[in-house]
Amino acid sequence: MQSVINNSELKKTKKRVMVFIDWYWPGYRAGGPITSCINLVEELISEYDFYFITRNVDYGDDKVYAKVKSDEWNFIKEGLWIYYASKNNLRMKSFSKIISEKEVDYYYINGIYSFYFSILPLFLLDKKLKKVIVAPRGMLAESAISIKKSKKRVFLFFAKKFKIYQSVIFHATNEVEHENVHKSLGDKCEIVLAPNIPSKLTSSQNTIIKRAGELKLVYIARIAPEKNLLYALESLLHLENSKIEFQIYGPIYNENYWLQCRKIIADLPQAIKVIYKGPISNEKVSEVLSDSHFLFFPTLGENFGHIIIESLTSAVPVIISDETPWQDLSELNAGWAIPLSERSEFVDVLKECVKMDEVEYSNMRKSAEVYSTIYLKRNDYKKYYQKLFP
Repeated sequence: MQSVINNSELKKTKKRVMVFIDWYWPGYRAGGPITSCINLVEELISEYDFYFITRNVDYGDDKVYAKVKSDEWNFIKEGLWIYYASKNNLRMKSFSKIISEKEVDYYYINGIYSFYFSILPLFLLDKKLKKVIVAPRGMLAESAISIKKSKKRVFLFFAKKFKIYQSVIFHATNEVEHENVHKSLGDKCEIVLAPNIPSKLTSSQNTIIKRAGELKLVYIARIAPEKNLLYALESLLHLENSKIEFQIYGPIYNENYWLQCRKIIADLPQAIKVIYKGPISNEKVSEVLSDSHFLFFPTLGENFGHIIIESLTSAVPVIISDETPWQDLSELNAGWAIPLSERSEFVDVLKECVKMDEVEYSNMRKSAEVYSTIYLKRNDYKKYYQKLFP
């Protein structure tokens, strides 16, 4: 005799993941980590229930999100609940209570240095009873550690000495991050490799015309030393007779750094126009990219770089540093990945882009789109993440 399984019994079979992250949806200003988690949920929500603990404000903002209830669980959709913690509720006792309210199978901690959302959970969670996973999100790369280096080195020293990551599993998104975990926290760290999941974009088709002698560049990232906007602007100093428009999108994380950028902008040749547009929501990224000839992003380092694959998916070639996983761009005519030590090469590429006509650019645009299509079909992401959350 066959037994009948109803829907409620099926739902009980879904495994549960509690996620700690400083900023999450509907926020967007923190960039990559938010996108990574949104894409992870979309890929796995049919098989896992997710419970996020996050702040009730966006990165660099003090305005509480509209239409969310602070300091309680918000049901977003089937498989997704979010607890939006207020500033006054960022306390050990409060977090202990929040964690105890949900029975889950896995804990997933995003980042390394945040006290409330990366460090505190390590002390509150029983790592012997539940699987605790830490996603460094590129924060153990040398380029990331170099910002506020002394504090980070001290923390990593004591983390290693007092074994605060003992019994934790690290989620590395590529081989370089795998190596960075071992380098920073020791060879005995247990690591599972699972690549970042790119966004499933409904891209606006790039129809911008490319006239020889004109160039429209775009930068989309937070304005902070590690994203290297200053380097991009300094490169433009060498293009005296070029008609260039450079649009900058992203929140200002470091005011002193932005001041340095503004000084360079003031010194640029008259034919180069730089426009700061402020932060941009995820929904508008594709539209902005599609109105540009190239993404110009000489970052100090990315463990993935969502904006890079989003640009290629929008048929917009890229000019980036070689400090990202996207190394084979030139071979496939989808852009350039240039060493930061080779400033003259960046300048030469920019000059080449200025001279490029519609025929050459159209070929690059098609190549960028093909590149992204090949990449998006390459990985079975569920297979990787089922190993992370078995």
